[in-house]
Amino acid sequence: MKIKSLISTAGIACFAALVSPTTAMAQKSFTLEDLNYGGTNFQKMRPEYRYTQWWGNQLVRTDMDYCSVVNPKTGKETRLFSMDDVNSWAGLKASEEKIRHLYSATFPYTDKPLVMLMNGEENILLNFRTRQILKRWNRVQNTQAMDWNSTTGATATYSIVISMSPTPKVRLGSSPPTVRELLSTVRWFTAMSLA
Repeated sequence: MKIKSLISTAGIACFAALVSPTTAMAQKSFTLEDLNYGGTNFQKMRPEYRYTQWWGNQLVRTDMDYCSVVNPKTGKETRLFSMDDVNSWAGLKASEEKIRHLYSATFPYTDKPLVMLMNGEENILLNFRTRQILKRWNRVQNTQAMDWNSTTGATATYSIVISMSPTPKVRLGSSPPTVRELLSTVRWFTAMSLA
């Protein structure tokens, strides 16, 4: 009888130890160093942003250095290409024509392995399976918004152009012009073009 009560007491004690919260299971309390911008642990506490695009019905993660397809069941990523691969395939050697990131990479066709990339001055349509450039075209400077139609190949752009009047108003006297007089010499143009 003593052994039975001793075993049951030990069992209850073990169960209570497993169920009771310990310091390892307690929620972490943040210190000022963790939460303060520029603290020693601040980089570890920031949320991680994920940039994604759809390629048909597949989700593609577009990161700074690479693009990868995300498996919907496991969440594991299969790498498609990297930024260094794209620059070497496209023959982009000069500093101003290299692609600096893949955040803005888009996949315009659902059934073709094509990606549209942008560098500082142009758009590039690249087949990442055959590693060939299919199309390369310059972007309109000072463009606020751009959209490319993959069916027709037309590009719609929206730009705002500010130009000074050829004959600005001049005030007589030594005082500088007012803001209203300066703004009256500026002409605002909005332009929309289809190329």
